[in-house]
Amino acid sequence: MVRWCGVVCGWALMFACIAVPNSAGAVPPSSVFCRCMGPDGVTEVYNLSAGVPQACSKHRFYTSGNAKVESLSVNALNAMCKTGKIPRKLRSKSSKNLSKKGKKVSSSGSKRTRDTARKKVGVPAATGSPPDTPFNAAIVDASKTHDIPVELIHAVIRVESNYNPDAVSSAGAQGLMQLMPGTAKDMKVADSFDPKQNIMGGTKYLRRLADHYDGDIVKTLAAYHAGFRAVDKTGGIPYEQTERYVKKVLSHFYKMQPAP
Repeated sequence: MVRWCGVVCGWALMFACIAVPNSAGAVPPSSVFCRCMGPDGVTEVYNLSAGVPQACSKHRFYTSGNAKVESLSVNALNAMCKTGKIPRKLRSKSSKNLSKKGKKVSSSGSKRTRDTARKKVGVPAATGSPPDTPFNAAIVDASKTHDIPVELIHAVIRVESNYNPDAVSSAGAQGLMQLMPGTAKDMKVADSFDPKQNIMGGTKYLRRLADHYDGDIVKTLAAYHAGFRAVDKTGGIPYEQTERYVKKVLSHFYKMQPAP
């Protein structure tokens, strides 16, 4: 079993989950989150109410916690993140002025569509258990195979793709656990868009990193995000974006832990 560092627990619990539940009514701007994919391949989540970041190669929808927003097409969601404009039919009065022009970038979205990508992922009403998703059986299988906690696999998937098996990053990372083609090949994953293969491959990679860092959960997650070379070179978290990533994953991870 991976030896998780006890000091991290208290630190990670200080950070709140980024998703804001808002399942009915008009959509306040504070409930819409998007991903900025920079030219360096680093992904950062931003709140649409704060405006649209300028230094992005691509803008991708991340999460809103609102079923009406999430029912939009992939292109409409990405366009909303790019322009900062929530569709008129979904706007609340407080979001009418939400529009900041950014530099023109080409919107993109995976052409692959699957029914599972459009299923609403259940979120637990309270802490202490993972969400109910179409991928739970595959996650449990991968957990048993590679001795990685179910909750950690869920947390990585939540932050990496928000349970979208067709997610593709600007750097070319694919699927639920956002595997780069080279990593997928090393992990014997033939199809990164196949949820079962992707989860098994991503979990296998987490196991490999955990072994490399002697069970240090912070370095394991940092290497999953930034690459093990960057972590080895700095001896810890190499970038601010990676620090934010680690905090997000750990926040989700500890919220799924059973109550003591």
